[in-house]
Amino acid sequence: MSWAARSSATSDAPRAPAQRQVCLEASRSVDLAHIQTIHAFAGDLLRTFPLEAALPPGFAIWDEMQRDRDFDERFRAWLYDEVPGSDRSARRAAVANPKPCRRLRT
Repeated sequence: MSWAARSSATSDAPRAPAQRQVCLEASRSVDLAHIQTIHAFAGDLLRTFPLEAALPPGFAIWDEMQRDRDFDERFRAWLYDEVPGSDRSARRAAVANPKPCRRLRT
């Protein structure tokens, strides 16, 4: 018997009164269920066990704006501290492609 046939056969089968009662109670409290995304679940898990995950207790997860702002600050610091100041073509290449390349490392 295929999975679809078994699923159909079991879902159409009459339920015992105890099973019906359990289903009725569950349907009344479904709005109380803790439903979240996998990212939220992972964040909760990491906040519960930060040391086991090699994270500092009380760590925070950045939102998109915080991440972008930090990237911009770090990129500017890299651009002005690491890229040779006299080589304008190197700066242009760095702005066009923020990933460091061999030319920018020299």
